[in-house]
Amino acid sequence: MKNMTGLAAITLTSMAITSAAFAEGQQPQPQNQGIYASIWGGVNIPEGQWADGNYILAQDETGIWKVNPATTGPAFGAALGYRFQQFRVESELSFYFNKLKNYNQTTSETVTINGVNFMLNGYVDIPMQSPLVPYVGAGIGTTVYSITSGDTVTTPDNSARFAVQGIAGVEYKVSPEVGVSAEYRLKYSTLNYPPKLSVYNNIIAARLNYYF
Repeated sequence: MKNMTGLAAITLTSMAITSAAFAEGQQPQPQNQGIYASIWGGVNIPEGQWADGNYILAQDETGIWKVNPATTGPAFGAALGYRFQQFRVESELSFYFNKLKNYNQTTSETVTINGVNFMLNGYVDIPMQSPLVPYVGAGIGTTVYSITSGDTVTTPDNSARFAVQGIAGVEYKVSPEVGVSAEYRLKYSTLNYPPKLSVYNNIIAARLNYYF
């Protein structure tokens, strides 16, 4: 149910942002059209089935390995997009990392779950009569996972996995060309390394946009 809390947070945030933007008869400031580029980085807090500690990750001759709760890890990405006044579309490449304990009958070791994400995102900017620009968005794409243990890297999926995400944030316009943002994302995907696991990522990030 934690993922539902994240979805509710995005919904309530978007409603509050919209109400504030149009309260008291304010007229939104026009936004320039054109290409923009962005980079972002933050923390990735996992939840869902793979964080429960009750699922088989791998098996070898010594027995079954199980998964402890995954730890908070870094996340970062870059995007290239186009702004249509209040609306934006972008293609994004991002990377998520989480560590977890991998147990078998005789040993334990730390492994890293690496996620490479290819997303197409859409945003609605809500201009206000201030340098602050709240926004909400959503994305769809794919995630490819790999597991690093020592010097060994394995790919549990034979193909990229479907992924979706919701986004809410606020941008501060430093200048007409430069904006800095604080945002929250909730991303869903699956990990096929029997059994099939649902993976939710809560991302809190800072972002830098440059508008050409």
